[in-house]
Amino acid sequence: MVLKDNYKAIAFDFDGTLIESIEMKTNAFKELFSEYPDEWEEIKEYHLQNEGISREVKIPYIYNNFLGVALSAEKEKEAVKDYSDLVYEKMLTIPLVTGADKIITAERGSQKQFIASGTPEWELRLIFEKRGLTKYFDGVYGAPASKEEIVRNFSSESGIPPEEMLFVGDAQSDYEASRVCGMDFVWRKRPYNAKEITTEGELITVKDMTELSELLRH
Repeated sequence: MVLKDNYKAIAFDFDGTLIESIEMKTNAFKELFSEYPDEWEEIKEYHLQNEGISREVKIPYIYNNFLGVALSAEKEKEAVKDYSDLVYEKMLTIPLVTGADKIITAERGSQKQFIASGTPEWELRLIFEKRGLTKYFDGVYGAPASKEEIVRNFSSESGIPPEEMLFVGDAQSDYEASRVCGMDFVWRKRPYNAKEITTEGELITVKDMTELSELLRH
């Protein structure tokens, strides 16, 4: 696959794509489930295999399927909040992926860029405001909408067909959203805990956003 010269919009995942937050969030899961050390490796594997999936989905799934605990709606909400509290402050200072600051602030002309993340949208937008990133994007979107829904909604609102967009992500969920929507895809393969992506064809891979910038210039 060869990248196009003139994408009209780029959809970026956030965690692990623009910000080095995967290891921190894995540690937060470990702390959240610290009362279950014997189940941790199984929980960790599920968490990493399902990167990009909302915590509102993953946390009750872990309780139900790995721990045999059926949470009430109130307890489920409390567990999700506990996790959010563990990660929020760290998300305000954790480093961006190399080159991310340049690619998102570069002169884009008429090209649009937006965030399609599994992080709760209210939290995501707060993080972007606190870090001064909001102004560089034409939209910051997250859960409960799926990444496919985010792309289709942005396409409808902007008038840009998905096939004229590029999706940049680090997880299977990012690739699946791009595939279903008919978008080109670039995989940011992290140098740590990178789970291989199953694809239907050739996969374009970059180690960071500096490499992506170079690809898009050619």
